[in-house]
Amino acid sequence: MSLHQYHVDFSQLSPSEKESLSERVDNAAFTGIQWEQGFQSGVFFVEENQDLNYLKIPACCHLRRIL
Repeated sequence: MSLHQYHVDFSQLSPSEKESLSERVDNAAFTGIQWEQGFQSGVFFVEENQDLNYLKIPACCHLRRIL
């Protein structure tokens, strides 16, 4: 099993949008979200073949793959 690491920025979301998205990511991620200082962004790991489209991550969150 290979994992891919992603970074996501929540800073442009309202508190309710942030809570909803972070819950979806937490449920899909291998180890949950690892929040960065300030809790405005974080990283998470998913299996390499997992489709992230169902997470409905808004473009303003700048999802990017790290590994």
